[in-house]
Amino acid sequence: MNKKPQNVPDYARLVIVPVANPKNAPRMLELASAMVNPDGGKVIALLVTLGDAERETRSLEELKPVIEKLVEDGHPVTLRTEHATSIARGILDAVREEGADLLVLGVKHPVRGQVVLGTIAENVATTAPCDVLIYRPAQKEDISRVVAWANGSEAARVACHVGMLLGEAESTLVEGIFVQSNNRSYWNSLGRIEQSLADLPNNYRVKRTVVTASNLASGLMARLNEDDLLVVGFSRRSELERWLYGDFARELLNNAPGSVVLTTRRGVQFGIGTRMRQGVNWASPTLTKAEREEIIRQGGENADASLDYIVLILISAVIASLGLMLNSATVIIGAMLIAPLMSPLSAFSTGMSIGRIDLLRSSIVTVMIGFLLALGVGVLAGMIIPIDVPTPEMTSRGNPSLIDAGIALASGMVGAYATARKGIPAALAGVAIAAALMPPICTIGLGLAFGEPALYRGATLLFLTNIACMVLAGWAVLFWMGMRPERDATLMRNRLISLVVVLGLLIPIFVSLKLLTDEANRIRDIENQLEITFASDDYEVIEVEVNSDEEPFTVIATIRAKKDVPQHLLDSARNALNDDIGDEGTLQLVVLRMTEIVAPSEDVSEDVSDAEDTSDAEE
Repeated sequence: MNKKPQNVPDYARLVIVPVANPKNAPRMLELASAMVNPDGGKVIALLVTLGDAERETRSLEELKPVIEKLVEDGHPVTLRTEHATSIARGILDAVREEGADLLVLGVKHPVRGQVVLGTIAENVATTAPCDVLIYRPAQKEDISRVVAWANGSEAARVACHVGMLLGEAESTLVEGIFVQSNNRSYWNSLGRIEQSLADLPNNYRVKRTVVTASNLASGLMARLNEDDLLVVGFSRRSELERWLYGDFARELLNNAPGSVVLTTRRGVQFGIGTRMRQGVNWASPTLTKAEREEIIRQGGENADASLDYIVLILISAVIASLGLMLNSATVIIGAMLIAPLMSPLSAFSTGMSIGRIDLLRSSIVTVMIGFLLALGVGVLAGMIIPIDVPTPEMTSRGNPSLIDAGIALASGMVGAYATARKGIPAALAGVAIAAALMPPICTIGLGLAFGEPALYRGATLLFLTNIACMVLAGWAVLFWMGMRPERDATLMRNRLISLVVVLGLLIPIFVSLKLLTDEANRIRDIENQLEITFASDDYEVIEVEVNSDEEPFTVIATIRAKKDVPQHLLDSARNALNDDIGDEGTLQLVVLRMTEIVAPSEDVSEDVSDAEDTSDAEE
């Protein structure tokens, strides 16, 4: 009994076939049906649309009869439409949403001698998180033999397995061929074929053929006819790229007399480590080459300070400053809607991910220009319209916490994700980023104008923490989506640049988070000590405010009390906080006296009524 192979794909559970041309669709869908599990497997004919309703309607009308005919013939095919910003992105999104095991692609120009793979197939084949099969049809649709390139590699094992599945579906002979040079031993070459077929079920049905030739492509094509289907496998994307653009693949795609199938594996499907990596690949919407190039191009544009950027910074800073002084969250939100701070920050994250110093330098300058302009507006607004006491909206920015750092991380993530995914409105991510940056900048300016050191120091810490968290989170998202340094002569230098920038951001983030964490723990300890000290039915701690930026250290506690607070309790509270606030620190209590008003009883009401009646009688 033959063992089931452990390192080749079995029948696919779900196969997706992008269809745009009704003429090529039937053959590609039949090919996919041969690869799908006959017991409950499914083939999805995918139509990707770019928002053209009329074209989508015409394509559906042309494809529906084709699908209906395939279903009548017993093929498990269903039709699905996907709306996307690009064809490649629509295909990749559908693969992930459906959890497809195999993707069948066609070539852009399938005419023999003039074959063009096409940028869509190239981008999808090198990015898809599943196995990919690329099909180039021939003029003759009938297949009399399936030929698999069997050189003993892992890719050849996949090709032989795919060839056997196709041969079984077509009820044709399957032949494994290896082309050897003149000085190679025949038995050694035959062993390469046996290695390619090892552990494959029913491999005894495969014909073994060794061909001697000086050139691989010419020796292989000398054995091919117009009604042959050639299957060639590739195990890695880098190999696929080399073979697709190398002489061997170009000759096969252009000059093979029959149909050609190129198969590429995403990875070997065994081992817990591999399964974990595949799970990450499924969850990660990896960017295509075209999408990566578009992000880099946009990063170059966003890194420069344009006139629009300067004007919007000034207007948003004016609105944010006035909103802070008015203590109006609505006005502050209005400032966030127009603040253009997302552009240079996304460019900085892009420069980090690919190691581009020019993007890093330009985006830093642009961010600094925006910061100085907004800071100047805040200072000027505070000098023109002075207020007596900082508003709660201002003080909230002057007392940063770990929650603010979490908001900055989330804002940076959504900003980078919206930059990479064109279907997500960038304005939404821009609002999230502006919420974490523009109000703190204006608070720094207002604090300087009002002479409030604690206010502008706290807002500065918040701003720096937010900036570092946002760009680092943006870099992490872009890295997760496939933005990496290009593999060229400067690869190591670009990786080193990315590493240095990441480490340079991690240090201030850790320092800031350490300060915020220590402050939060200190405040929590103070609150706990006060609650323990006033733990009785007569007292309740309502609010604790800590001012640690100025000397001496001051704690202001608001307590609701049913009676006067005795001196010994005040001394106990001060002694309990001595370790936290020190000998020079002060504790201020705001005591709110609480008086219970009891409703009068019925007996009292009756007594009063009787007294009134008696007085009337006496009169």
